[in-house]
Amino acid sequence: MTDTESWLRLLFIPGLGLARRARLIQAFPDATSIFQTSPLDIVRAVPSISPSLARQILNYNCYAEVHRQLQFIRKNSISIITFSQEGYPPLLKTIAFPPILLFYKGMLPDPADSLAVIGSRKPLSYSLDACRNFVRQIAGHTNKPIVSGLALGIDAAAHKEALSCDLPCIGVLAFGFNTFYPAVHQALARQILDQNGVLLSEYPAYTRLTRNNFLERNRIIAGLSKGTLIIQAALRSGSMKTAFMAMDYNRDLFVVPYRYDSPWYEGSHKLLRQGAVFCCSARDILREWDITWEETPQQKKVTLSGLEKKIYHSMTRGNNTVDTLLQTLDCDFMDISEALMNMEINGLIKKDVAGVYSILTPLS
Repeated sequence: MTDTESWLRLLFIPGLGLARRARLIQAFPDATSIFQTSPLDIVRAVPSISPSLARQILNYNCYAEVHRQLQFIRKNSISIITFSQEGYPPLLKTIAFPPILLFYKGMLPDPADSLAVIGSRKPLSYSLDACRNFVRQIAGHTNKPIVSGLALGIDAAAHKEALSCDLPCIGVLAFGFNTFYPAVHQALARQILDQNGVLLSEYPAYTRLTRNNFLERNRIIAGLSKGTLIIQAALRSGSMKTAFMAMDYNRDLFVVPYRYDSPWYEGSHKLLRQGAVFCCSARDILREWDITWEETPQQKKVTLSGLEKKIYHSMTRGNNTVDTLLQTLDCDFMDISEALMNMEINGLIKKDVAGVYSILTPLS
């Protein structure tokens, strides 16, 4: 039995779930050594494994399934990296239950300084604009990989904008490479590979897709990234669960705000109250990572709303706080606050600690 076969074998033993598999590979040097030991040694190394399960680990016959996986891997040019190999994402090793191996296609970059970008599957137009602008600003100052889950909404927007800016992409899948979900993103997945990105999964081919797969996938997104950016999280959402994972893993957590009364951002605002970094532009992320922000011309033309144009021209006349804007413009507080936030995200203005705004990008 080869080393690769030993690692694959661990995936198909009944009763050996995600947590016990992780504890096993943390207790033994590699997969092969597990199958060269005794049931008693396994129980001593991992007390949560019963004697009967330890015997099953050593005796269970799953060679036919392992052979089927090896055939699929070779036929589809899939690579494997195991927990004990050099090149396994170092940050991912530090989480509570790391995947024992990763199947991947493409070029596996160093994800140590990567940024995960996640959010709602049904984002507001504001949220989509924020996502695209944050990724574009990141690309203007660094070449950090963008990590996401290829889901609908914010995930896809982050990947697409990263690709348009030539940033590396890491797509983390919740299924094996024999299928794809959602099917509409197969072309996006191919584009990630075409532009030297990577698709990776802990699931072997033919794994049944369940809701729990997505939660398990999200721990990988949070675990292998240096930081996670949340764009539009409702109070009960997958994005919130991923955010809590990032905090548990001691990763940087960045959150884009919105209107205080928005139910679509209720989770986001809760995270901000719990200490997440308040982000109105990628400048806030790069500052946390000690990356110098150099002012650059806007790469894409920004279209302002009618109110944003009024605010901009009012600022050119010295009205650079919310109070002075309220006095000079016939608008309510929430409309002006939302417009200011949009302008800041688009890199047109910035706010100092005293709440005074200044213009960054002159309008042509």
